[in-house]
Amino acid sequence: MILKNNRSFLNQSGFTLVEILAAFSIFTVIVAAQTSLWFSAKKALLTVESKGQKDVMKNRFIQDVHSQVNGYQIHFQTSVEAEADLEFNKLSMAWNTNDVYLAEECPACAGRAGFIVQPFELPGDNVTYRGVYRMVLKIYHKDFFPEGVNQEFLFTGK
Repeated sequence: MILKNNRSFLNQSGFTLVEILAAFSIFTVIVAAQTSLWFSAKKALLTVESKGQKDVMKNRFIQDVHSQVNGYQIHFQTSVEAEADLEFNKLSMAWNTNDVYLAEECPACAGRAGFIVQPFELPGDNVTYRGVYRMVLKIYHKDFFPEGVNQEFLFTGK
């Protein structure tokens, strides 16, 4: 009887070390792939949110300026001189996916925005057209558009 019990103890089945390492390797590869996909999806979501926020800000600035153009600073400089005020470090508005702030209130915000409003004149012509304005809007984001997005609009004052 003792011999029989001893033999059954030696004959127990289980996983070998190789099988355990193979299972752990497969599990590690699956977790690494899922983590990579999760980070890619998160980056894509931030990109979409930032670009959507850029469009929201652009539309907000255009509506505000168009509705009350007389309340804004009109730049009577040449286009080149006025657009020098649209460099990243000179802009007074900071933004992230939540809201727009003064640059001093949010120095860590990745985005900056600003615009200039000028009387409209045709290229090469020094004549400005009364009541027609050119708005140049510049929006930056350190991660998604570090060189800035430049958009121009023409509108008439009310």
